[in-house]
Amino acid sequence: MKIAVGVDNVELVNAFLRLIKEQNHEMVNVKVETALFDCIELNNADAYILSDQFAFAKKAIDFIKKESPHCPILLISHSSTDIKIKADVIVPYDPAIKNFVQICVHNVVKYAENFATLIKLTAKMQDTIEFGQCKYDPSRRTLYHKN
Repeated sequence: MKIAVGVDNVELVNAFLRLIKEQNHEMVNVKVETALFDCIELNNADAYILSDQFAFAKKAIDFIKKESPHCPILLISHSSTDIKIKADVIVPYDPAIKNFVQICVHNVVKYAENFATLIKLTAKMQDTIEFGQCKYDPSRRTLYHKN
């Protein structure tokens, strides 16, 4: 999984980089606006971890949800701001928590995995199932017999 990280805190960026590599994922560090928006436009990430202190976070969240509405976004919240509304997972920043970075990565990875499973299941639900002279439409929960 490729995770884009937009966080202004260098220590956090390094902690994310170490943990993401340990878990055999790939990290894209999006330090500046152009790198972030290039990453979004190229669909170059499977998930995003952004900080509400990152200069372009609000603009980025709006853009990601417009371009890829199902791409998970974890927001590290330092304060109460309106940016939280569109993020999928919100984790309050707490440097006192020893495993803070691990919690963030775990949450965004699990969210992405669960959402991918949900997409597969709903895609299958749209397929009609035919057997004998019957046809079942799961999206309408309707069983047809001889039309």
